[in-house]
Parts: sequence; C-alpha cells; structure tokens
Amino acid sequence: MDQLAKNLEIAGQFNNFNEWLYSKIKPYLAGDILETGSGLGIFSQRITSDFSGSNIYLSDINKEYLACLRQNFGSNNNVKIIKLDLNNLADFAALGKCKFNGIICLNVLEHVPDDMLALSELKKLLQPGGRLILLAPCHRWLYNTFDRAVLHYRRYNKQELARKLTQAGFKPEWIFYFNVFAILGWFWEGNILRRKVHSQRLFWLFDKLVPLFKFIEKYIIWHTLGISIISICKAGDE
Repeated sequence: MDQLAKNLEIAGQFNNFNEWLYSKIKPYLAGDILETGSGLGIFSQRITSDFSGSNIYLSDINKEYLACLRQNFGSNNNVKIIKLDLNNLADFAALGKCKFNGIICLNVLEHVPDDMLALSELKKLLQPGGRLILLAPCHRWLYNTFDRAVLHYRRYNKQELARKLTQAGFKPEWIFYFNVFAILGWFWEGNILRRKVHSQRLFWLFDKLVPLFKFIEKYIIWHTLGISIISICKAGDE
C-alpha cells in the first residue's frame, strides 16, 4: 500500500474529524452533486445518504479506489461511479452534457499538475449559480515529507486561491481557514520527524479532542488560521 492509501485509510477511521469537516460543506450542497477524488468514500457515504434524492457522481483516477466505490455504492441507482482525472480533457468530454448543482473537491486540487485547467473544466460542469466547494492545504512553510509522500504539488494561500478561482470564472463567496489545531502535529511529524505516514496514535488523540477544537475555533479563533483553506464559490454565469 502506498503512502497516500495508508494516510487515507488512517484518516477514514476518525469520525469526529470527518463529521466536523462535513458539517462545514453540507449547508452549501443541493441538487445533483459531483464528488471529485472520492478515494475510499470517506465522505461519499455521508453525501449519498443525505442527498438520496439527487443524482450523485463519485469519481477518482485510482483503479483500486474506483473498484472500492463500485463495491460500496454500485447498487444505488442514484449513484454513478466514473473515472475523472482533472487534467484529462477526455474524461471531462466523457461526461457529455452533465451539469451539477454542486461539485465537491476536498484535498484534490493540490494533487493536480495544472490546477487552472482543472478549475476551468470544473466550472463548465456547474449549473448557473451552482457551487464549487473546495478544500486545499495552505501555508507553503508547512510543505514537508507528508506533502511529498502523497504527491502534493503545492500548498495555497488565500490570495492565490481566490485569484485562481476568479480567473477560472468563479465568484468566491467565502474563503476561510480550517483546523488550526492540526498545524503543530503536521509540522512536528512532517518537518521535524520527517515521517511519510501519519501516526495513528496522534490522529486518535486529535479525533478525541475535536469537540473542544470545534468550540475554540468557532467562538475564539474564528477561522483566522488553519492547516487548510475552504472555499465556497459560485459559477460566475448566473
């Protein structure tokens, strides 16, 4: 198993954190939805359950992940599983005239060599007024062995991400930092210890403390710093 798969498997075990992140994006979802980089289906289960009346497209480029998605969601008539490489125009063309009300892109854009091409093509898949919900890692000084191990090309800052989204034709509604508390652990493990796979023990401790972190981030810090950036933006052709 490669480092990306190992880290995904570890991340998938911690429900408190995943529910926290999902609670940030769920209010902006409606109608037909495309999830890019569905991976092992950490958020796919929540999406297909909460939006059971919608057409849901789950996607990835990894054959093993696609097989896993087919096994877990293939019996759902409202779910379609597709290969979608965000830098492959043929994959986008295969979608034909499909249009979505929402596109989810969580920890995906940093894996794409040409992120502007990816954003421009995703924009074409949105209905007028549809939303792209994007999460990406931030702060270049945090780029470390974890990023290299899971094939991250970059980490973003707010200004860069807002500029690229605007250039691709989106109207950013809200761009904010998320999860300040992971910065110390990420820096310690990746910059100091130079690990390539997350410590399950550290992840377990972090997940147990998520309720406290949620309270502090909501009422005290209020998205002024974080290990990730979340962007909520509309297609700019309403």
